[in-house]
Amino acid sequence: TPEPVKAAVDWLVRHQSKNGAWQTASHTARCEKTSCEARGNDEWTVGTTALAVLALLAAGVTEGADSDGGRALKKGLVWLSQSQQRNGCFDGASSKPMYGHAMATLAMIEAGPDRLESARKGVAFLVATQTPDSGWGYTPRSAEPNSSVTIWVALALVLARDAGFEIPQKSFTGIRGWFDGVTEENYYRVGYFKKGDGKVLL
Repeated sequence: TPEPVKAAVDWLVRHQSKNGAWQTASHTARCEKTSCEARGNDEWTVGTTALAVLALLAAGVTEGADSDGGRALKKGLVWLSQSQQRNGCFDGASSKPMYGHAMATLAMIEAGPDRLESARKGVAFLVATQTPDSGWGYTPRSAEPNSSVTIWVALALVLARDAGFEIPQKSFTGIRGWFDGVTEENYYRVGYFKKGDGKVLL
């Protein structure tokens, strides 16, 4: 494993909360020597925990491995599983739950067979909360879909499909329709809420 990757895994391990989550506001309490400067809002803990899990998985860490990284990964996945509600949503307490939910669903799919049931519930929630014939917004079935949330959901659904999950074709039709509708014809710039809205995503 390259040294920069080892250093990044070590940083994640050191900044994990005791309960298994990664928090963006209170993580500085676990800094060594010099304190990290960047702080966020702990409202987004589901999303940041999911991103940390995805980073560990990408670094080749396996759940339950006899290593600091393996133990941290397992704790993170357990925390995400315990955050999942009966309806399948991982991030019900957030004001913008679809971000964290899509990221957590991605993490569960990437984690493999041991997290299959949690991943299935997460995928089902994504399918059920799509704005009809369109994309996804900050909240379930939002009247204002946007490209930022929709691309995270699209990543999760594509990964789920490739992993053998059955995804309705209408979900992908809605994704394609959304991006067709917000993409400029000349330079292919993608708007955030609508075509040419000044908030270029890509």
